Amino acid sequence: MEEGEYARLQKAAQSEHLAVGEFVRRELRRSCAALDAGPADAKLRALNKALQHDFPSADISQMNEEIEAGYRLGLP
Repeated sequence: MEEGEYARLQKAAQSEHLAVGEFVRRELRRSCAALDAGPADAKLRALNKALQHDFPSADISQMNEEIEAGYRLGLP
């Protein structure tokens, strides 16, 4: 590991009040868990998290009308 990389590692570990070894072990566990879960699981977790929000929206025809009106006004 290059000196600059190790310095960044030390700084990251210190920011979380961990020894470098424990920080590395934790990040390796996270990385392996993410590999084990696979990309589909990550996408499903992100989708489920996004579905928990309640943002205002309109129906598609209303949104298209508003977009077209903006274009007519010269809006980007």
